[in-house]
Amino acid sequence: METWKDLAGLFEFLTDTQFWIKDKEGRFLACNRAFAAHLGLEGFADLAGRTDLDFSPEHLAREYIKDDQAVIASGKVMEGKMELVREKDETLYWYSTTKTPIRDGRGAVIGTAGIMRKVKRVDESHAPSRGMDHAIRKIHTQYGEELTIPLLAETAGMSVDNFERKFRMLLRETPLKFLNRIRMRAACGLLLHTDLPIAEIARQTGFSDPGYFSKRFSAHLRIRPIEYRRKYGKRTG
Repeated sequence: METWKDLAGLFEFLTDTQFWIKDKEGRFLACNRAFAAHLGLEGFADLAGRTDLDFSPEHLAREYIKDDQAVIASGKVMEGKMELVREKDETLYWYSTTKTPIRDGRGAVIGTAGIMRKVKRVDESHAPSRGMDHAIRKIHTQYGEELTIPLLAETAGMSVDNFERKFRMLLRETPLKFLNRIRMRAACGLLLHTDLPIAEIARQTGFSDPGYFSKRFSAHLRIRPIEYRRKYGKRTG
């Protein structure tokens, strides 16, 4: 593992690429300055031994951990997963994330290494797909409205079949799953930072039925909305 730690030095000169190494339990073992800066840290000393749960909201950290565990379980590289990340200035950027398993001398997987790189702004003409960008932007900005797959396909200027196929190729999940994930992310923020009733949070995140909202939230985060608020609200607030 020490040899893998030494690789972090190679990435210090790539300011546009974030690099990290984690052990099998998800604890950070090494990173470059670009990744530390992304987390608001001065360097790896502030990161050592900690996990994604220490730096990201739980609903996001769980997604990162899920990807790590998939790489560990399969022993295969997760290559070029495209994600839209909202920057502090509210601009959306494409990030490409690649993770690879780390093995010991006997070939057993003992951790993961990953890189993440900002690709393009979504409003640039040479982004992955201008029409697709419009559809994804609609999801990010209008998730509280009634969004259907046919409507999103029309926004992208594609047939439903073509839209769903290209969406899965680009983001490695279905449009509906992506929409629900964005809605759950927004719901988490409202639960933590407002005193709105659950029914109103459901309405603002695109769910007309509070019961169905609670069911989807529990399936996504494995905790009920009211329990999520009780458990994390005071700490975050």
